Amino acid sequence: MSKRLTSILATSALVPAALSATCLAQSNAFDPFELEIGGQQFQARKASYKCGIGDSEILSTSRLVHCDSAELIEFEYQSVLQRLMKFKIDPADRQISAGVRAELRDLRESRNGDETWYRFATLLPEAFPLEAKHRLVLAQWHEHIRGDDKRDMRPPLSHRLWNGRFVVTLWNNHRLETRGPRGDGEILFEIPRIERGFFHEFVYRINWSAGDDGRIVAWMRQCPSLSTNCEDGSPWRKVIRYEGSTGYDNDVIEGYYFKLGLYTVSDFDVPFTAYHRDYRSGQTAESVGAKAAVFKSAL
Repeated sequence: MSKRLTSILATSALVPAALSATCLAQSNAFDPFELEIGGQQFQARKASYKCGIGDSEILSTSRLVHCDSAELIEFEYQSVLQRLMKFKIDPADRQISAGVRAELRDLRESRNGDETWYRFATLLPEAFPLEAKHRLVLAQWHEHIRGDDKRDMRPPLSHRLWNGRFVVTLWNNHRLETRGPRGDGEILFEIPRIERGFFHEFVYRINWSAGDDGRIVAWMRQCPSLSTNCEDGSPWRKVIRYEGSTGYDNDVIEGYYFKLGLYTVSDFDVPFTAYHRDYRSGQTAESVGAKAAVFKSAL
């Protein structure tokens, strides 16, 4: 693992916090700059994932075109260190795997039979051009197809933004077999018009299975762009409660991995920027910091 940075996605709990802080402090990859967020100015520093931080045993930067496609940003707010991930795509960007993308991949995988918890937050800046045409993917749980199998499949679960409409879509064995790989998938949750300038934070409990014993439970809350612990945000609420297949058969896939950033296969005319923070995953609610009573009764 790179000694410059062992934390995968900014504030993740994928490595011990003390180790992460030590490696970040030793990093020579950061450049100072002035950051404006929540109407306030901060002295901040940033590092390129592609050109400064690089890959590690749990992080892949292969889906980044430019040095500024994905950046780690650090600044202090109320004496607490804040870390954000900034992602940017442009119509002129070279395509990767038939799409324009700026994504970071968690190289760890879950398999059928696993229960995995995920947590992360997403913010669209106030200047995000919701009026411009777009069909974007903000986060996705992707299948890892076995061997050299080239069949056309779809990510089991995705966070998508369609012209300002936020949706969570599902694909699985049954849907692929009965409807083929085209279309939008089953919509599990939607926000008709996503609000800019706030972090939309999610916690997921996923029981991965190609059969009917799969489960997806998701909670969401909205947090101010400047907040140490979402103390002024909305309370957690359950937004998804799904029972059924959450993926594909073992003879087709090896497992499922997570990607975060910006991605599209559709034409677009203007650059897009999004921020993510606090990505973590683990086998229990406690491993992602989901300790509130609302998470105790998942189904």
